[in-house]
Amino acid sequence: MVKQDNKTAGQPLGPLPVIEKEVDSYFIFYASYYTVISNPPKVEGSTSKVDIALYDKNENFIGQIGFYDSEVVPTNGYSGSNPNYIVTINFHISKFNDIINILRNEKLIHIHLDLNTLDGSITARK
Repeated sequence: MVKQDNKTAGQPLGPLPVIEKEVDSYFIFYASYYTVISNPPKVEGSTSKVDIALYDKNENFIGQIGFYDSEVVPTNGYSGSNPNYIVTINFHISKFNDIINILRNEKLIHIHLDLNTLDGSITARK
């Protein structure tokens, strides 16, 4: 997982308004976290989180897709600079099966991030 500072939406960034990266392979990390309140220890709640790390054909890390079971999903973002942007796109956990089916079953997969609005997408072409 990559920690990054999200860039502010709405600030024009010049001639490259959309990052597009071709996805060749991926790695899934699925975790469950519990909030524990001590004295006495008691489980307050749990949070599921999934990260899918994305790689290009040269096995370079190009981004990640995050899935959250919280009501509000974190803002999409990026780090680095052109042409080595690292893209982070976030979805609600309910979209996990849709996204994993795209990754498993489709070819010519791309992730996209609009640098001005921080809108993200994953696409597949045949």
